[in-house]
Amino acid sequence: MVQKISRITLWLFGKPAWELKKLEGEELKLEFADSLVSLGGELNERLKESAKILRGLLKAGWTAYGGLYDIMLEKEVSKKEAKKELKELGFTDLEVDEEELEEEEELEEKMAEEVKEES
Repeated sequence: MVQKISRITLWLFGKPAWELKKLEGEELKLEFADSLVSLGGELNERLKESAKILRGLLKAGWTAYGGLYDIMLEKEVSKKEAKKELKELGFTDLEVDEEELEEEEELEEKMAEEVKEES
């Protein structure tokens, strides 16, 4: 039996050099302080939105895992079902990836057949 898993990645923030232009290896001028304030505002809004999405999806039965720069959410539903659920929750701008996983027993049987064929 094939199991369908839908996944959503919430990008939190990156390395400072990714988030700020003219940082790494640059001499910083007084104006750079304005860049820090601006990024702080952007991060504030981004993280508030991520928290809203995280709360909503956890309440809807999704499972969340923390990454280095992001949060991965997943649920055992098809991509079509996930998109429908996200629309109902008001999260229409999220990208959904789908992965099909085979049951462990089926994978073991397949591997055993491949080994027999190679022999």
